[in-house]
Amino acid sequence: MVFVKIFKFILSLFFTNFIYCCYKHNNEEDKNNNILLDKPKNKNEDIKNEDSKNKITSKNSRFMWNNNNCSIKSSLLNLMILFDNYNQLFEKLNDDNIITCIKARKEFKRILNEVINIRNKYKNNEELIRMEDFYKRCHDYKYNFYKSITNDDLINLEQLNKIIDENDDILRDMIPINYSIDSKDFNNKIEYENEIKMFIEFRDEDLNTSDYKDYRTDYTAGFTLSKILYMLVKLTNVLKIENYHVFGDNIYTFDDYKFKIVSYNNGNDELVSDNMKNVEINDNLISLTMGLSYGDIGHSVLIFKDIDNKYYFDCCNKVIQIDYQDIQNKNFQKIVDQWIKVGNINYKFESIKEALYKI
Repeated sequence: MVFVKIFKFILSLFFTNFIYCCYKHNNEEDKNNNILLDKPKNKNEDIKNEDSKNKITSKNSRFMWNNNNCSIKSSLLNLMILFDNYNQLFEKLNDDNIITCIKARKEFKRILNEVINIRNKYKNNEELIRMEDFYKRCHDYKYNFYKSITNDDLINLEQLNKIIDENDDILRDMIPINYSIDSKDFNNKIEYENEIKMFIEFRDEDLNTSDYKDYRTDYTAGFTLSKILYMLVKLTNVLKIENYHVFGDNIYTFDDYKFKIVSYNNGNDELVSDNMKNVEINDNLISLTMGLSYGDIGHSVLIFKDIDNKYYFDCCNKVIQIDYQDIQNKNFQKIVDQWIKVGNINYKFESIKEALYKI
């Protein structure tokens, strides 16, 4: 059953519902929804001069925003920023010997190869990098996990239930390949046999339908950088973590290097002000993952320090340069408002999701 644990762990890392659900706005089609900012009607020359002085310029984002992929996009961008600061970590991913589970080697290697492929595009300064192949690798891993569970594995249904549910308090599936076992009465032989029968039906019939078998890119995505890194902790010998916390400080180490991710509980609206108050802004800050809102729609974005030592705000498909003092003063809505001038979607700052630091 060890290989089943490994399969479950990887797929649960990649497939999860989080509190944010991104929606793609088409500016040309949404004019009637008041997405575009109102422009000053006053043609006074002083207003023109002021607008010119405060003009915000943008460039294309490195990754393509599409439908619900905002948190995946932000997390992969964050991973690239981490590699910019710790290239030694990226170099280790090219070694097949880092994978500690033989059973997981084939599928996990495909995921690593896609990360390497994305990194090469990033280093070549490609813009609007698409991530469909990354989605497919993740989908295939999860799909193959359920297909890999044999009838012999079902002999110990309680153990299987534990494997399937062991990460539910951390991660939740985000695409419709999910199965839960009702463990209310494993001592009842009839219930036990029914559970086995239902799982076999799920594995052999449901998984063969297009809803499960075909991968999609329009599902609600719930990625974070820490989830990607935790996968590396569990399945490779490259990265270690000190006392993993779902919310709080996590110190990652490899060789003689260290970095820290602070994860904030964004599931409670009352904690938004605490996130603002508690997030530490210093010279070691690499990035901030933030949650925005547009009405009742959530959205994930990234503030980061690039290799030119300047700070940027990446949202949807546009990125702008921002003032470090605004980050220091936690003027996050001001930063969002600056982006709105080029992005034309009236987002509101909600909370800090993760903060990445050098140590």
